[in-house]
Amino acid sequence: MKTKLTIIVALLSIIIACNQNDSSELETHQVDLEESDHLKLEKANDSWKVRKFIEAHPESELFDSAIIKYFRLYEKHLSSGAVLPPWHCDRSCKSVLVDEYGQVLYDGTLVHIDSIPSLAYELLLNKDTSENSTEFRQFADSTVTTRHYSKGHFELIFTPDSAPNLQTVVFKLREGINRYKSDLAIAWYGSRLEKLNNSERQIIDSLFASRIVFTNFMDITDPPPPPSDTSFRILDFIDKNDYNEEKKKN
Repeated sequence: MKTKLTIIVALLSIIIACNQNDSSELETHQVDLEESDHLKLEKANDSWKVRKFIEAHPESELFDSAIIKYFRLYEKHLSSGAVLPPWHCDRSCKSVLVDEYGQVLYDGTLVHIDSIPSLAYELLLNKDTSENSTEFRQFADSTVTTRHYSKGHFELIFTPDSAPNLQTVVFKLREGINRYKSDLAIAWYGSRLEKLNNSERQIIDSLFASRIVFTNFMDITDPPPPPSDTSFRILDFIDKNDYNEEKKKN
């Protein structure tokens, strides 16, 4: 496990470095981050804090550095002898698998990368009334009003080769999450998310600060056999006819 993760971190660093000057389908919003944001990432001493930073700033020019730091800290945590509790992507979770070609499997179905925001939003909105529907949590705020919100989250699975597409996928997942947060703002406080006062905004932000779990393909239990070459393609593991049908739709 540790050896595999070390390889992942090393390859991820190299591939990200090689692609930093490449153009991306993501229209990256190059924002001028406050100095505190740079310091926040620099001083983050555990993977949890770095993960929250990644989700808070999916459009950031610091994204690649944050991803690398996340896995280095995660590896350090494991090498210290820490034992992580078993975790599985359950009924309130959807897996998102991305490869180096920008192909995406969402909950086992091939989808266009641009459909991710609406799919993420639909999971959180939870119109499904079956027993497989997303679970909800609740809490009482300062007005002693009981608030309900989705427990939904996402497992982002990738390989080192998929590094160029990670930022796009995280950005689009957060886009769907932010849309759901906007719905909550109106339902709970009768105002748009950006118009909330600091206290109200902090409540909603804190509930959705970390909704993406980052895992790598090498850690999947009993994965399918690797392709004959060294690259990874989602098409190697799905029915070609299903893929052709999906292309016709898009």
